[in-house]
Amino acid sequence: MLCSPTAGPPSDEELARRAQQGCAASFEQLVRRFQVPVLQFLRQRTGAVEAEDLVQETFVRAYENLHHYRRTWRFATWLFTIARRVSINHHRRARPMAGSQALESVESQLPGPHRPPRGPMRRSRWTS
Repeated sequence: MLCSPTAGPPSDEELARRAQQGCAASFEQLVRRFQVPVLQFLRQRTGAVEAEDLVQETFVRAYENLHHYRRTWRFATWLFTIARRVSINHHRRARPMAGSQALESVESQLPGPHRPPRGPMRRSRWTS
């Protein structure tokens, strides 16, 4: 594991490679480099309060999935793809599900013949 400093600041991709090999300090440096840009990106896609939680989730997922990162990829692109997917999942979770109240609201707006009967279900004249 190469966790020692090199001549000059290492590239993002070099830090990611080191982090893949188990160098926690390299991943911490990536977090420091990208924390503010990822926060700004997520603030544009969500609210300010939610963005801070999503930044943390983004870096946790990046760390957990470092083994999927390929050296030929730019680290920033890979990280912001994770951030975008985290924000999409956040919006999916936040979207209200269609429940019985939502369905009743829609049904009440239908014109007369399509409106379902109110109260207990009536038996059809043709059933025994």
